[in-house]
Amino acid sequence: MSKKIKILIIDDEQGIRNSLSEILIDEGYETLLADNAKAAKKIISDGHSFDLILLDIWMPDIDGITLLKELKMINHISQPIIMMSGHGTIDTAIDATKNGAYDFIEKPISLHKVLKVINQAINESLELPAMTIDFLKKQDNQKIISIYNQFIKKKNKLILKTIYTDAVYSMLFELYKSNIYNIDQNQLRKIDDADIFLEEKKNSTLVFENILDFNSNTISIFKIIESKLTKYNIKGVIVENTDLSDKNFEINLDNYELIDFEIFTKNDEDQLIKYAKQILNYYLDSVSNKIYKEFDITFLNKIRSDVFCYDLFYLDQIIRNSLQFSQSEIITDSDYEEAIKLNISYKKEVINQNPFEHLYGQDLKKARDEFEKIYFQHHIKNKLSMKKLSEISGIERTHLYRKLKQLGIKNS
Repeated sequence: MSKKIKILIIDDEQGIRNSLSEILIDEGYETLLADNAKAAKKIISDGHSFDLILLDIWMPDIDGITLLKELKMINHISQPIIMMSGHGTIDTAIDATKNGAYDFIEKPISLHKVLKVINQAINESLELPAMTIDFLKKQDNQKIISIYNQFIKKKNKLILKTIYTDAVYSMLFELYKSNIYNIDQNQLRKIDDADIFLEEKKNSTLVFENILDFNSNTISIFKIIESKLTKYNIKGVIVENTDLSDKNFEINLDNYELIDFEIFTKNDEDQLIKYAKQILNYYLDSVSNKIYKEFDITFLNKIRSDVFCYDLFYLDQIIRNSLQFSQSEIITDSDYEEAIKLNISYKKEVINQNPFEHLYGQDLKKARDEFEKIYFQHHIKNKLSMKKLSEISGIERTHLYRKLKQLGIKNS
């Protein structure tokens, strides 16, 4: 690690403080130690920087839950706080997560468990900025240079050819510095008056996805909207993952600038690997090298064989997600397997398989309980933290532990 992650350990037991500190230092972290809440608050008020807190619940002056509430509500600490206790219960864990703790670890502390949770917390707390136009500007690949030159023209009408559409929005915002609206077929159908609609979107950017799916009525509305974009100083952007030039539909593309992000081919495998490593370094630099990661050959072999990764935006998203999933300094093929779950074709395949056919013959309550168990077991098996599981499931962490207990699921 170029810049070591610093962890504040708050525990009244000297033996635990020191042993935890020694373990973390051996693993490449730096530590700050506090034997009670007062000492911890002084460290914070003195301006010491840290990236994560390990906080014991049972302390003599102020208990950990009370200190947790104070740190989150008064000091507005954004760094992850992991609670520790040798006498914890489900209710204690619920109380901790309800008040902003990242996770809860029982004593005696397992080395594997604490390092795993710390790594997850650090990975999730790091904000990885999306690929920028400035990143494109600094590359030496001729196709990327061409993309950059096309982007900076700031044409009012663009076609972006990319498999991963979500990635374009931050770059469009950086380019045009305007509000961006995603307009789909359903929204177009609801437009009664184009001028009223466009007046509300004045000086913005409209993004149209999947226009090949538009029916004739929707295309007619689109053409009216498109003809009035200049009048309202609106940029129009079409995002598609296929070549539109050979498609037979009624939209004139002559005034659009085409930017194709599929810049690598099977003959460019070396270039693909080179830019995968550059993208990785870009993200590590963006978080001041607080984490160290490198690709294993198994990961590189996976992206070589994935045709989607020859799209620069998609490659960027795979690497970004792999950084989050990776539980060690080495990003492997298993991290790739987690990352591709955002792949459009993967999602369609899962949807079409219908793995819950056997539930249809059961009564509703039993089927629902079984589905919930399968659902939570899937996410826990895939090492999703309680924080993420709460966000994805829509269940407050106050109730999530209770739900897992009712279903007989252990969060190992």
